[in-house]
Amino acid sequence: DELGGSLKTYLEQQTRQQGDARGVDDHEDFLRDSADLIRQSARFAEKRKGFFAVLPTLWPVKDGIGTVGREAGSENLLRLGLPPGTPIVASGDGQVAAIAPGEQGLLTVRLAHGFGFFTEYRALNHTLLSPKDHVKKGEVIGLSSSLLIYIVQVAGNWVEPLYFSKVR
Repeated sequence: DELGGSLKTYLEQQTRQQGDARGVDDHEDFLRDSADLIRQSARFAEKRKGFFAVLPTLWPVKDGIGTVGREAGSENLLRLGLPPGTPIVASGDGQVAAIAPGEQGLLTVRLAHGFGFFTEYRALNHTLLSPKDHVKKGEVIGLSSSLLIYIVQVAGNWVEPLYFSKVR
């Protein structure tokens, strides 16, 4: 009986140790899975932060000045009457996709914001930017003539800029 009791005790101890070992393994798996989940969440948050930075939500005129005008059939662009030389700012983080001369020697700056978003700033007197330059939301991209034509494009379609822009 004593030998049987010792064997039984020995087997119980082994089973308990294996159970504890399994518990440790389960605990390590849980911690590893939790760490992976935290890393994935951090990546998602970083991407989301990047998404909101590129959205063209900032009013393109520094200090929110300007007189908004519309033309028949052009509801997806804004015509802003401005004092000449008014600073024009990037409405979202982006990269200069193009700078093109327009009518009367005025410039158009087109920004690619990512996620299918583009903005155009037409009728600028001056810009110091070059194609492929990176800009941050609120950074001055040029100076106006007496007019700014502002366009927001999403997935190839012009959309109402006022849906995105807020006056600061």
